[in-house]
Amino acid sequence: MSKGFERAFLLGGAGCLLLAGQIAHAQRIRVRGQIFLPNGQPIGTVTRFLLNSEDPRRETEIHFSDSQGRFHLQGLAGNRWYKIIVETHGETYATTEEPFLAAGTTYVPVHLRRLSEPKPDPALPSVSVKELSHEPPREARKAYQQALAAIEQRDVELAKQRLRRALEKDPVALHPLLNLGITLNHLARYKEAIEPLRNALKLRPQWLSPQAYLGIALLETDQLTEAEPYLQRATRAEGREQALAYLYLGKLYAQRGEADKPIAAWQSYLEKDPDSPNATRVRTLLEQLRQPAQKP
Repeated sequence: MSKGFERAFLLGGAGCLLLAGQIAHAQRIRVRGQIFLPNGQPIGTVTRFLLNSEDPRRETEIHFSDSQGRFHLQGLAGNRWYKIIVETHGETYATTEEPFLAAGTTYVPVHLRRLSEPKPDPALPSVSVKELSHEPPREARKAYQQALAAIEQRDVELAKQRLRRALEKDPVALHPLLNLGITLNHLARYKEAIEPLRNALKLRPQWLSPQAYLGIALLETDQLTEAEPYLQRATRAEGREQALAYLYLGKLYAQRGEADKPIAAWQSYLEKDPDSPNATRVRTLLEQLRQPAQKP
């Protein structure tokens, strides 16, 4: 899957940045956690799970929880990423993967995905052709409809091509500009996404949706100072854009090494979008950030 702006959020980099230096790399870490059903209740049965490491020399390990889903892992290398995998039993939950950073006293909650829940996908544009602010030329409207169909089929590259064609025929169409920016973000082509998102804001300066996605594009191209006000303004948006603004503000603050601001931003994110694919990862990082630093 191509890297998108919500591609498991890439919090690994932010988390490592904040937690680096808390422990010596060679220190062995004890990890505890618990497995929860999709409804939030403890799994209530002994559960088999796999443990993978970023170290290619370490083979996949098989572990078991207790009857309430609680588990303890010992001897993990400090400041390394691991992944817990709970394979589906085909009845109440889907195969679930939970990455975590072994640092300090680590607690890892594993929230199992529902069987009907799709695998985490980056957010995609979803604006209807009916939401255009004016009646576009016929060719532009056709290209835009083709782009939306490509988006529904998860063919993001084709969607990008169709959106560019639509904009050639109708360069002041607001929603194609926004959708093109979102699509380019999804393709991790953040530098290219900046121009259409800026153009959308030129046409409608107070529109909050492009503020969120422009802030993301600027952040991912290391323009943190310029990204911050866009993301802050986007916290006044509604729905997905508001949640994303808090999610990426947390990442921005983490990259700058600010101690309390990432916690506040990610708490707001979880309040706005508690069931998103990134929620479990953010909860894990918050647990780690709230714990006192361990001396090497």
